[in-house]
Amino acid sequence: MAEASNAESVAIMAAGTMVKIVSLVAKPELNGQVAIVQSWNGARSRYNVMLSSDPSVLLSLKGDNLSSNVGFVEKAKASAYTIRGQAQQMWQDERTQEQIRRTHTSLQNRLPPGIKLEYAGLALVALLLYAVYKLGFSKTFLAISLVAMPVLVLMRDLVDGVRDGPTLMRNFPMRCRE
Repeated sequence: MAEASNAESVAIMAAGTMVKIVSLVAKPELNGQVAIVQSWNGARSRYNVMLSSDPSVLLSLKGDNLSSNVGFVEKAKASAYTIRGQAQQMWQDERTQEQIRRTHTSLQNRLPPGIKLEYAGLALVALLLYAVYKLGFSKTFLAISLVAMPVLVLMRDLVDGVRDGPTLMRNFPMRCRE
């Protein structure tokens, strides 16, 4: 009968499903923790799951030790843990570090001599806070959106080096449709 319940669970618990670990005897400290189903191992009749609180921990558990009854708050916490773990992995990647260094150097070279990028960033944050204080959050957000939208639409042309106003305006309708 246990085989039948596991066979039914396979269809229900697909990869990516959040589950709660329950009734685990070998490692009772894991009971109540949220995990994410990675795959089904049919040969062993077990699920391969990853702990959301520590993505480096992979477990092979029976379907009887997993419950799909995960609450909203637990799902939100599990998602936050997963995102944090992925962000930490990305941050520790040497390619990411190199890209950050290149971007920092590129932005620093565009500023006038004597102005550090950190000070320019701090000035922008101060300006944003002043705008929120004077205009309110909604109006500040609206103003930033109105300025940022055309820039984002024309980003491809700007990256390609097109700085000619009439060319940018001629390309604007086409870029909006893309």
